[in-house]
Amino acid sequence: MQFGKYYQRILHIHELVSKGSTGTPSEMAKRIGISRRMLFEYLNLLKDQKAPLEYCRKRKSYYYAVAWNPEKFEGFPTSHN
Repeated sequence: MQFGKYYQRILHIHELVSKGSTGTPSEMAKRIGISRRMLFEYLNLLKDQKAPLEYCRKRKSYYYAVAWNPEKFEGFPTSHN
């Protein structure tokens, strides 16, 4: 996979999580255009990078327990240019 596409998916996941509008894992995967299995791989990767991801069953959405920015992700560029 191209790095640009990979990074865009991370940013899309971040945007949805930041807004608290991910929906269920199946809904989120569909919005992003990936399989549910691939979504969990991305989420686990983010958690490995210390993203404080949590899931609220009541709201049916992922959220950050504390503020987090994907630029903290090791190896990602610090600008989006």
